[in-house]
Amino acid sequence: MLGDIIIEEERYTMKRWWRCLLIVALAGLVWGSSTSGIADEKDRYAQLTPKYRKWLTEEVCWIITPQEEEEFLRLKSDTNRERFIEGFWEKRDPNPLTRENEYRDEHYQRLEYANRYLAVGSTRKGCLTDMGRVYILLGKPDDRDHTYSSNIVLPYEIWHYFKSPAPGLPPGMRIMFYRRFGAGEYLLFDPLFDRNRIFISRIRQWEFISPEQIRDVLGLEFTQAYSGIAPGYSTGFSSQIVEELRDPTWLKETIVSQVRSVPETGVVVDYTFDIFALSFEQVNIPTEEGFYQCHFNIEIPSEQITLKEEEDKLLGKVKFLGSISDSKGMTIARLEETAFLELSKEDYPAKQHYNLSLRWRADLVPGEYNLNLLSFDKLGRGQGKVEHTFTVDELRADRWLLSDIALGYKAVKANREMVEKGLPFTFGEYAIYPQGDATFRRGRGVMVAAELLAPEGWMPEEEPVTLVLSVEKGGEKKVLTSVPLSGIEGGGRRMVFFDSISTETLPPGEHTISLEVVNLSGELLIAEQKRCTLVDQPIEYGKFIINAQRGVDPVHLEYLFGLQYFLKGEYLKALPHLETAALKKPEELSYQVMFIKNLVVLDRLSRAEELVKGLRAKFPHDPQVLLIEATLLAKREHFAEALSRYEEVVKGGFTSAEIYNAMGMLYLNLKNNTKAREAFQRSLEIDPSQPEIKKLLEQIKGNYYK
Repeated sequence: MLGDIIIEEERYTMKRWWRCLLIVALAGLVWGSSTSGIADEKDRYAQLTPKYRKWLTEEVCWIITPQEEEEFLRLKSDTNRERFIEGFWEKRDPNPLTRENEYRDEHYQRLEYANRYLAVGSTRKGCLTDMGRVYILLGKPDDRDHTYSSNIVLPYEIWHYFKSPAPGLPPGMRIMFYRRFGAGEYLLFDPLFDRNRIFISRIRQWEFISPEQIRDVLGLEFTQAYSGIAPGYSTGFSSQIVEELRDPTWLKETIVSQVRSVPETGVVVDYTFDIFALSFEQVNIPTEEGFYQCHFNIEIPSEQITLKEEEDKLLGKVKFLGSISDSKGMTIARLEETAFLELSKEDYPAKQHYNLSLRWRADLVPGEYNLNLLSFDKLGRGQGKVEHTFTVDELRADRWLLSDIALGYKAVKANREMVEKGLPFTFGEYAIYPQGDATFRRGRGVMVAAELLAPEGWMPEEEPVTLVLSVEKGGEKKVLTSVPLSGIEGGGRRMVFFDSISTETLPPGEHTISLEVVNLSGELLIAEQKRCTLVDQPIEYGKFIINAQRGVDPVHLEYLFGLQYFLKGEYLKALPHLETAALKKPEELSYQVMFIKNLVVLDRLSRAEELVKGLRAKFPHDPQVLLIEATLLAKREHFAEALSRYEEVVKGGFTSAEIYNAMGMLYLNLKNNTKAREAFQRSLEIDPSQPEIKKLLEQIKGNYYK
C-alpha cells in the first residue's frame, strides 16, 4: 500500500517558509500515471534480440543495478551491447591481473545450479525462484535440512550458513523456504509476517490451534529458524534481511562497490547500514464497544533520508513494514507503506529539517502485544526499527477509565472525512498532530488530549468530579487548569481536550504532564501522565505525514475483533463478533467461513451444518465451502458424503497433495484400498517428496488395512 503524504507546515521561527515542496504521492499517480509509459517499457525489452533479453532478464537480473539496466536499454546496436556486457564484467572482476574473472565464473556456476536444481514445483526457471535468487546472491549453503510432506506437515527446507555469508550478515544464518499448501515452488519465509500455520496441512490445521502445538510437531530446527534468521536476531531484523533478499535493489549497488575477492562462499557484499534516529509514540484510546484504538507515530529526520537527483528534482523513497502480534506469536495487524518524496532543488534548503512522520492506527482487543516496525531507505543505507511490548487493558464498566495522554504541537477540527477514514490521532472532534519525541519550544502552546470513560451507574449530579491538569518538575507540581466534568453520563465517553496550554512560565527541561479525575473530597479516581521536554531553541514542526490507516468499516472491525479473539484461543469471545460480521454481510464469504470455523472448534456442529447448507445454496461450487462441508461430514463419520465433496473440489480444478491425502484416508475408512492407493498415488504425482505417504502405500499393498 502506498502512503498518502500530507505536508504540515508551521511558521514558528522568523524564517519565511517557501512553498510546499512535497507533492502528494497517491498510488494512482505514482504507479499508474500513464499506461503508455508501461507500454513503452515493454517495447524497450521487446526490441532486444532473444540473446540480450535473456542476458538482462535471467542471467544478471539479480546483480545488475537499476542505473546499469537503464543504460543497457538505451543502447541501439548489438555492438554497443557487447561492449556494455564486457565492461559490466570488468567492473566486477576482483583481480584484473589474472585471465579469469572469478566473479563472473562463480556467478554462472550459481546460475547453472539454480536452473538445474532449484526449479522444484515451479513453472519458471530456477534462477527466477526465491531459492534461485538467494543461491545466486549468497552462494551455496553449508548445510540443508529437508522436511518432506506428511499427513500433517507440509514440505519446507532450511539453508544454513555457518559462517557469515557476507560482511554485515551474522554467522549461523538459517533461511527457510516453504511450499504454499504443499505444492508449487518453494517460497522465502519471513519470520515477521508469515505464520507457522502455513507449515501444517489445511486438512489437519484444526488439530493444532496454538503455536506451541505446531512447533512441537515441527521440531527444534523449525523453531529456531522460525524465531529469527540467526541466533539473537529479532523477527524484525530478520524480516529486514528477507526483504533485501526479495528486492535486492540495494544489494545490487553494493555488489558493484564492495566486490574485493571471491572466497569459497562466493561474492563478498557489504550489508552494513546506517541506523535511523527514530522517535516513537503510542496512545491507546478505549472505546465503549470494548476495544482500543491504538495510535502510533514514528518519525525519521528527513536529513537522514537519501535523496537522489533526477533532472531538476530530488527523489526519496522510504519503506515501512510493521506487524502487531499477540502473546502467542499470532500476527494481528500488518503494515506496509511506501513514502515517495519528490522535492524541488530550490525549495529543499527550506524544508530539509522536516521529519517524515508515519501515523498508524490498529484496533485491538485487550491482551499483551508486540509491535515490530521496520523502516529502510530504498535509495540509501539507512534503516531503523521499533520493537515495543505493550498491554491493552481489560475494560471494566464499574470503574473510571482514562486513555493515554496525547501531546501535540497543533490541533484542528476533525472533518467528516477524517472521522470516516479513521485517521490516526483523531480524538472525537479534533485531530491532534503529535511531536515524535515530545519536545516543544518553551513559550509555545501545547495541545493536550485524552478520552475518558465514566463507570456504569455514575450520576454526575450526585457525585460531581473535576478534571485537573498539572505539570511537575523536580518534585514541584503546578496546577495549570481545573474544570468540572460535564457533558457525560454513567457509562458514557467524552473527549478531554485542552487547547494550547501555556508553557511560558515553565523552566526548560523534562516535565511530567498529569491529568487527574478527583471527586469533591479530593479523592483521586484515576490519573494518567505523559513526559515532555521544553527547550528554548527554535524547533522545526513541519512534517511529511503518512497516514497509514484508511477507511474504517465497522462490520470489518467486528470481523477483526473476532479474528483476534480466535487467534488467541478465546473462541467464546470471538463468537459474537464473528457472528455479527457474518450476519451483517452475508455476501462476504470470508466472514461466513471464519464464523463456521469458530463453531467447529466449539463443537457446535449443528449450527455449522446449517450455515454450510446456506452457503452451498449461494456458492454451490466454491472450494472453501466444499472443503468445510467435507470436514464436517468427516467429523460426523459420513465418509462417503465427505468423499463426494472432495471429488467435486477436484473436478473443479482445485487439487493439492493434501486433498488427495484426505481422500485416501477416507477411502481407508471405507475399506476401499484400491481407491485409497489411487488417491495417494495422485498425491505423490503432485509432491513426490512424501516418505510417509510412500510408506502408507507399501502398507496398503501388504494388505495392512482390512
